[in-house]
Amino acid sequence: MSISVTIEKPQVEGYFDQYVKYQLTTEVSIPKYLSVSRTSIGEGGCTIFTVYRRFSDFVWLYDTMLKTGNGHILPPLPRRGTSVDISSEFIKLRIAALNKFMKFITNHPEQRLSDTLQTFLSERNQEVFDETVSQSKSLFGSLGDMFSWSNSDDEQIYMNREDPQYLRVAGHLKHLANTLGSFRSQVSSYADRLRQAENTKYLEQLGISVKNLGKDDHDFSSLLVHWTSKSQNGTFVSACDKFAYVCHTLSSASNKEIAESLIMDEIMEPIEERLRALQVVEEVCQQRKSALITLVRNTMRNTELQEKQRTLEGKVAAGMVELADECRVEAEKCEKNLRDLNAEEEQFRIRKERMCSELNRFHSETAQLLGNGFRTCAEMQAKLARQNAEFWDAVLQSVDAGRI
Repeated sequence: MSISVTIEKPQVEGYFDQYVKYQLTTEVSIPKYLSVSRTSIGEGGCTIFTVYRRFSDFVWLYDTMLKTGNGHILPPLPRRGTSVDISSEFIKLRIAALNKFMKFITNHPEQRLSDTLQTFLSERNQEVFDETVSQSKSLFGSLGDMFSWSNSDDEQIYMNREDPQYLRVAGHLKHLANTLGSFRSQVSSYADRLRQAENTKYLEQLGISVKNLGKDDHDFSSLLVHWTSKSQNGTFVSACDKFAYVCHTLSSASNKEIAESLIMDEIMEPIEERLRALQVVEEVCQQRKSALITLVRNTMRNTELQEKQRTLEGKVAAGMVELADECRVEAEKCEKNLRDLNAEEEQFRIRKERMCSELNRFHSETAQLLGNGFRTCAEMQAKLARQNAEFWDAVLQSVDAGRI
């Protein structure tokens, strides 16, 4: 069973409030998708869907799957933006990031079977899809209000009942986010210095001065030749010209832009993505916290219902027959609450197991992404340094040639 999604062909819609829509083409052989009305049939009998979605639809997919994932950690979406220029670098990067996002979800053995994902990929009627989005936003909005915990009793319940090792992991995530945020600030400051190019400006001026020195020395040598009728060593002016050329090359805009783009593309982008991923993890951790508090609260309520039922049963047994109906109602409440409690316990068990594997995967993948950025940046900076060293070696050779 396979599923692949290709996002391409951005197009601008709207007149005053313009936005970009993207074409999504899905090829799938998963049985649950086969019952849906398809666009066409691909090779091997696979089903093909073609739909159009805007970025806010991806946000809805992300939010819904995160809330219903029960411990799953999704990759972060690309950052928001307002550009509607479909030929811009921003739109190209967004398409690449959205394809990466969809590839992760469709490769996940559980998330690829999500009803939300199926609707997102296969519902071609835009009005029906928009209504589905609107209804789910209302539902999850009310659920968010139900599971917002802020009082000290709930916090105490959480601290007392949660796994101590998990609490240390969750606490360290915030520390990691702060450290990464500080590192981002330092990288940003360095990139700003590259943009300002103060050092390269001085290097350019130094090169101009050296070139002028070489010219003046050459003029002086020419005068001496004319006056003394003796030839002069011309390697000094050659060395000055070489020195000036190196200064100009190292201070050129292209050189500066290469260094800046390396910093921004290979380091800053992975940092930003990992920070967004950490926000996802923190939200999943908050969902686990809310689920645990709800479970403990319902366990306490179940104990209260059982106690009330036993009290009523005792009174009925003592001859208070008029309480029989009330006793029966309470017994039904207790039975329903127990079923709900068992289901919640099972869901929380699944959430804990998933988070163990998901957190490990998250840490490994995001650290590798940033590490790859460091490596690429270091390789390119080393290449630039070697080129710079070669330039200066050429100056040394020019100087040594004249023994100046």
